[in-house]
Amino acid sequence: MKKNVDELIIGLSDDDVGTGRISAQTIENIVREDPLKIKDIIPEIVKTLNSDEDSYIRATIAKILGDIGLKEPDLVKIAIPELIIGLNDKYVEVQENARYALETIGSQSPY
Repeated sequence: MKKNVDELIIGLSDDDVGTGRISAQTIENIVREDPLKIKDIIPEIVKTLNSDEDSYIRATIAKILGDIGLKEPDLVKIAIPELIIGLNDKYVEVQENARYALETIGSQSPY
């Protein structure tokens, strides 16, 4: 599984938009099943959040982080600064998904 997950990270940054989108969708499907399967690549996913040129990929990454936050908020707390930046993305879907992610991470906080 590790090799496959590493290939998804490579796919996210591929110059071909279709490859990046398929990688993002595949990661999203894995997270639905078990967020712990991708815990090792969360830092790489976070880097993609505001650096990818494709708004669909940025929005999907923000949603993925929110979905992980529902189940394993501690895994994605490192994403909070990037998610805050995502609130100001020029695309509404990225903004909405960044807000969702911040809410899910925060709602699971013991504070």
